[in-house]
Amino acid sequence: MVNKNNILKIYGMSQDPITKEYIIVLYYAEGGNFNNWISVNENFKCFSWKKKLRTLFDIACGLKDIHEKQMVHHGFHTGNILFSNISMENINKIFISDMGLCGKVNDVNKSNVYGVMPYVAPEVLKGRPYTQVADIYSFGMIMYFVATGRQPFDNCSHNFNLALDICKGIRPKLNEPEAPKIIKNYF
Repeated sequence: MVNKNNILKIYGMSQDPITKEYIIVLYYAEGGNFNNWISVNENFKCFSWKKKLRTLFDIACGLKDIHEKQMVHHGFHTGNILFSNISMENINKIFISDMGLCGKVNDVNKSNVYGVMPYVAPEVLKGRPYTQVADIYSFGMIMYFVATGRQPFDNCSHNFNLALDICKGIRPKLNEPEAPKIIKNYF
């Protein structure tokens, strides 16, 4: 399994002798996931573009670590990005979590779609296998969240119609005048 700086550390596993359920002991990320972190203490209002770009860089490094091991995350979204600290001033570590669906690039299952709808790549919604490219699409939606503080497609239901729109190439609109050109060009 991937064990780099931006991947949540696993300390061990155990099995309940009675229920036979497994327990995984992970590093505790005090800041919680990105969705919750952004709303705590109005963190988004204090989230400068310098800090946003640093956050995206750290997330990209974690994804790069996964991809260098010839793996695909399969469920990459803001709920799987954790912060070691709750405070805006003390962002010292960002982790990618929920590696349970992570698999080898060549070991793909064509029949299952995993993930949170706005973060699932169009080709996956069309029934094609997850690839590292699908993870990059998910990273693009994370970029949108970082730029706006809003979930992609937050103005519509996450249903079959949204899946069709994503497959047709519809993307969330970025109306952030202060966004760096590189971010604007992506959208």
